Amino acid sequence: MKYRAAIILSVAILLPFVSPGYQSKDYSGDGTVTTICKSDKSHGIDIVIMGDGFTDRDFGRGGKDGLYEMAVKDVVRGLFLCPPSKFMQEYFNVYSVKVVSPGNRSTAFDISPSDFGNKRNDYAILTYAKKAPLVDSHKFFTVVILNSAVTLNKVIDKEAGGGTFPVGAQSKDIFISIVSLQKTGAKSYDSLSFRKVVAHEVIGHAVGLLADEYSYIDDIIPADKKAKLVADWEKFGGNANIDFGGPAAMDSVKWCKFIELHDYPEVGLFQGGATYTRGVWRPTQNSIMRNISQAGGDEFNPPSREAIYKRIKTFVGEECSWEDFLMFDRTIQYQVIKQFLESERGK
Repeated sequence: MKYRAAIILSVAILLPFVSPGYQSKDYSGDGTVTTICKSDKSHGIDIVIMGDGFTDRDFGRGGKDGLYEMAVKDVVRGLFLCPPSKFMQEYFNVYSVKVVSPGNRSTAFDISPSDFGNKRNDYAILTYAKKAPLVDSHKFFTVVILNSAVTLNKVIDKEAGGGTFPVGAQSKDIFISIVSLQKTGAKSYDSLSFRKVVAHEVIGHAVGLLADEYSYIDDIIPADKKAKLVADWEKFGGNANIDFGGPAAMDSVKWCKFIELHDYPEVGLFQGGATYTRGVWRPTQNSIMRNISQAGGDEFNPPSREAIYKRIKTFVGEECSWEDFLMFDRTIQYQVIKQFLESERGK
């Protein structure tokens, strides 16, 4: 059976302050689709990037990039920031759809920048996304870059953050991932922390169906919360990077096969994840699903890489075995080490 897929992601970025009261005048390019890259697969995974809160003067003219185009480029950098997607770019089609908002306080998708996208107009988002040549209009995700400095008419002093939302309770093929980098400056979107948030939300949560590995609630995960995580995600193959068994169930933990391998010494049992400090375990001390700061969380851990790899393969209708993943993963780790050593020699 062939699987078709398209990924639509929603990304919110804080961009520079625009004077209040400006209203767009030129809507001539609204809805224009630009192809950023194409898959060499017959059924590639589609990623559609759009914007909200961008007026007509935020787009490029005369071959020169505007604020929107520069932000889109950094979203793409985030999508392919680290393995496995960094080495699987041939599986993806990436498009951008131009969306001109009426003004700085009247946006196209009604996304709320203050709550990472909990308030938004999904119908409008998906309608614009379908202007792109999607492989399958029933399996897709959207990227909406939110010009939050415009919509709020002020700058929020807050670190990068985001949220990911499935569209529909019975499917995990359509997602809206909101990412907000709330910093000042003409290149507020251009930062490593922002690109890590894109990777965390889009590649981690939406593509890989991964759980958060960080913990800020100092308590044991409640039974009802645990049951909801299992019911809402694990029946779709999600939550490959958290487990509730603990040391007593070491032999049956989801990533036990990694623990048995000598070349994955970083994999074990580390308590804390899914926002709780106790009662849930993660595979490694740190990862991009736990820490997106500049100083840590530079990659997905091995169980997360496997989950992402398998889902990408499944989306395009390719078979994927444990042995296939190990060969791929060991190869890319060699390439990463080789690139690092070459860069060190060049210094």
